[in-house]
Amino acid sequence: MALHIFKNVSLSNLLLADNQDTLQDKFQHIETSMTWTNAQMHCRTHYVDLAAITDDTENAFLANILSSLKLNDAWIGLYKIPWLWSDKRSVSWFFLKWESGQPDNVKGNEDCARANTEGLMADDNCSTPLPFYCRENRKIQRVRFTVKSDGHLDESAVMEAIEKKVR
Repeated sequence: MALHIFKNVSLSNLLLADNQDTLQDKFQHIETSMTWTNAQMHCRTHYVDLAAITDDTENAFLANILSSLKLNDAWIGLYKIPWLWSDKRSVSWFFLKWESGQPDNVKGNEDCARANTEGLMADDNCSTPLPFYCRENRKIQRVRFTVKSDGHLDESAVMEAIEKKVR
């Protein structure tokens, strides 16, 4: 675990925090094709859930993964009844971009969404086997404490003591 210490001017309070999540840490691409429901079960068993896209940066990142793997589409955690993320969060429509004419609900059974290499979404039959994205959940542990010292504060000794406490 990489540790960072953030100090205020008086050095009386320290905040210990793990690294910020990177996009590579947040999403896991699974190349095995599964139905949307099986993909959701896989993600919930091994990760957290199917991916929920929360901004344009995440959308572009996932599209680039598909392009680099030469894949066309992958399941994301979007389904309708009405449209929600699989973790039941509501959808922010501001950045969610659909393919032209989508969603179209062909034959009345396209209740799940897939993303493509252009960062566009389309509804599809949930029984269609596709690769998919899972969302990871990195644990961030924050600890607040006060340092009391009347002598020289050796940062390496403090870091060592903090790391022992966190483990």
